[in-house]
Parts: sequence; C-alpha cells; structure tokens
Amino acid sequence: MTSTNIDICGICRDELVDDIKTLTCNHVFHTACIDSWTARVPSCPFCRAHLPEAVIDPVGDFITEMQLNGFTYDEISSAVESGVVPADSMERVIRELNIPSHFVVRLIEDRFLNVCHAEALYHNGYIAEDDMSDMFARGVIIDRRVSALISAMSVFL
Repeated sequence: MTSTNIDICGICRDELVDDIKTLTCNHVFHTACIDSWTARVPSCPFCRAHLPEAVIDPVGDFITEMQLNGFTYDEISSAVESGVVPADSMERVIRELNIPSHFVVRLIEDRFLNVCHAEALYHNGYIAEDDMSDMFARGVIIDRRVSALISAMSVFL
C-alpha cells in the first residue's frame, strides 16, 4: 500500500476514511491501529522499515486525507494558515496533489505563499509561465530586489 493506492487499513482491514497516519515509509493506517502496533513493534507492518520515535508525518497525513476526500481551496489555505502545512512544505503538497497552476496563483495572491515560494514553484514547473507573467504585470508579486528596497526605505519613513 502506498500513498497512491489507499483505501483499506492494512492492520484492521477497514476503509481508510479519516483519522489516518502516514508513516515515514509512506504507508498509511488508522491512527489507533498503527499506534497500537508501534507500541509493540517499532517497525512498519508492511515493509518492516524501522520507525523513528516520531512516526507522524502531518503533511503526509494531510495529503493522504485530501487524496481520499478531495480538496478545496479553502481546505488548503486553511491548512497553511493554521500551520498544519508549513508554507515551506507547500511544494510537496502541490506536487503530490497535482494542484493546478491557477490554484497555486490564488494561494500567492491571497498571501498564503510569498515571493520566494512563487519563484521556486515557477522554476520547478508548478506555475505556468503565463500565470507568472500575469502576476508580475498585476503587481501581485514584484522582483525581490524591489521588495528589499521598499523594506529598506520603510525604515526611514
């Protein structure tokens, strides 16, 4: 079982709907099932990978839940705003959920992602060139040098 083919917990054999945990090896189980298992055996029931003390991958859990139940803009932006998904983990979320460019642009426009994130996402192919050009033209994002100059000038104002 991998994060791309998830529907049944490998321990209890019930459907994975909510309250799930993704291990560092990317296998997914019900939280109660895997907590009970790892209390006795510190390895994954499937691949036997040794699990560090913290077997929780909150970003992986979030991605898995979104894959199972679908996702909306509000759920993604709320997860970033609340810290469930740190902004520096958004590229992983965007990649694994295959979030479209226009959706990523909206996260930037609403300031859930900053200029540095936008540039990295563009260079890694997650923002279409037309969308990036449009954001520059509308002033949604500006060149980092201009941003640094504005910040420096604000000290004197």
